[in-house]
Amino acid sequence: MAEPDYRRNLTLDDFDEHGCLKITFGLWLVIVYLCRHVVLLVLGAASSFANFTYGQRGANYSVVFSDPWLLMASAPALVVLFAAIRRTPFAPRLVRTVWKAGRLLLILATMLDLTILGALAGFGLLTIQTGHIAQGFFDLLCLLYLTGTKRVKDTFADFPGAKD
Repeated sequence: MAEPDYRRNLTLDDFDEHGCLKITFGLWLVIVYLCRHVVLLVLGAASSFANFTYGQRGANYSVVFSDPWLLMASAPALVVLFAAIRRTPFAPRLVRTVWKAGRLLLILATMLDLTILGALAGFGLLTIQTGHIAQGFFDLLCLLYLTGTKRVKDTFADFPGAKD
């Protein structure tokens, strides 16, 4: 028995002004989550710089949960984030190429995150805390979402036509 085609359930609200599938809220969450190491580092530095009362604790949090090695795992997700922001008919060829490979880049970011986290723990360079276990769990959820959702595959296959 054939699986039902989810595209039959799409409405005009599922498409942007260029006629492409909109990036779903879930996909935005995955992209931002996979960029979290850089975001935490920037927020921790900014709060320390601004001398907020929470600044020192925020800076410590970013050190605990964003090891410099883990920053590498955010790099592919950052590239996809910039491509998502530039997803217009006027986007250059590089942005189009990055977007087409975006799903694989996010899967790579997830795998890097899990691998680096495991390696740091395995070599004794990281003391596993509850937050690290939660990170691993969310990474697995992201991996399942990226590999098992047809809408995600279709979204990365869709890009606005080029305008001259």
